[in-house]
Amino acid sequence: MPVFQIVGMNASRKGEILEVTADCEAEAREEARRRGILVVDIGVLPEKVLRKKCRKRLLPAARLQIFCERLQPMLQMNMPPRTALGFMAKNAPDAMLRRTCMELQAGMKDCSLADVIGQSPRFPPLVKGVIKVGGDAAEQASALGVLARYYRMLNGTNRAVRHALIQPALAGLFMLFFMATSLFIIIPRFGGLLASLNLRPSAPFRLLLFVSEGALRFWPVTMVLGGAVVALLAKDNPLRRMAFEWLAAQFGPLKAVVYGARQTMILHGLAILLSAGVKYRQTLEYLRDMTRGTVFEFQFAGALADHAREVPFADCLARHVKLDDEIIFSLRVGMETATAESQVRQMAELYEKNTQQACDAFAAKVTPIFSIILVVMMVGVYLCTFGSLFSVLNRLARGGM
Repeated sequence: MPVFQIVGMNASRKGEILEVTADCEAEAREEARRRGILVVDIGVLPEKVLRKKCRKRLLPAARLQIFCERLQPMLQMNMPPRTALGFMAKNAPDAMLRRTCMELQAGMKDCSLADVIGQSPRFPPLVKGVIKVGGDAAEQASALGVLARYYRMLNGTNRAVRHALIQPALAGLFMLFFMATSLFIIIPRFGGLLASLNLRPSAPFRLLLFVSEGALRFWPVTMVLGGAVVALLAKDNPLRRMAFEWLAAQFGPLKAVVYGARQTMILHGLAILLSAGVKYRQTLEYLRDMTRGTVFEFQFAGALADHAREVPFADCLARHVKLDDEIIFSLRVGMETATAESQVRQMAELYEKNTQQACDAFAAKVTPIFSIILVVMMVGVYLCTFGSLFSVLNRLARGGM
């Protein structure tokens, strides 16, 4: 849905800029009127500007986990959502989280929790979709519990990967320092010494000298290319997502973690939808919105198009969505025996345990692999650099090249 930027005045006659997600301009004006804003100017935010703003405002995964874990028990005790958000705004451990809770509380005067979270730019489509499902099913506490488990698992995976990569990262930094010192200091000086003595270096050393001269001559280009690669890897963009999907498909342990976490989330969302009695077409729409930004989004869109042609629900998932065969089989059995909800919940719990085991296995495999690769690279650089230097020194000691 488009996002409208509204410039107006509030009840205190102070200027205010409001961003509202609505289907049309009339709905955006009505939302501004409900919030007590007199509209002066209104316009649709361009998609490029909207993506840039959303990236800056999105809550990170760690804060989303805290938000879900703290809000869920209060809703389970039947506390009004506005009161719960006010309590969190006072006691949240982070300034960004406190500000988010205050914004949600201010927007809940005439809106439900699902609506105000759906309009907030601080939450990703996954959270908005699950909260909307929970709101339609009157199970918002369950939906928050699902999100809390998902982000707990995601943050645990990130921590395990970071801990596994600390040692390779330190070794990589040492290797970069070693290579830079060799290319920019040791090799040029030794090459100048050989030239002054009219000595011809060996072939491996001539290759290193050629690389060193190129690096010294074109170092601005090298720096620009290196900065561009770092920028592409640091920011969220289609190229990085494509590279990540390719890497996940090629590397078995990472594929087990990524696809296991995604399928666990889909199973939890599907269980909530089935328990609420949501129609299958709307279920596919919710699942498509929940998985926005991943490969599953286009798969659920294809399943939705098939379902519009009156293809059975399980067949739509089997044809388009890359879910494991066990999930499709359990869903077929559940639909035939009217126990689909319990079947899906059991599969979700099973996949949650399997994903946690896959995280541990991934962390155990990454460290030795990266360490071996970096040791081999460092030994190769050492042999190419100092091996040729020692051979030249030996020839000098014997009286010539």
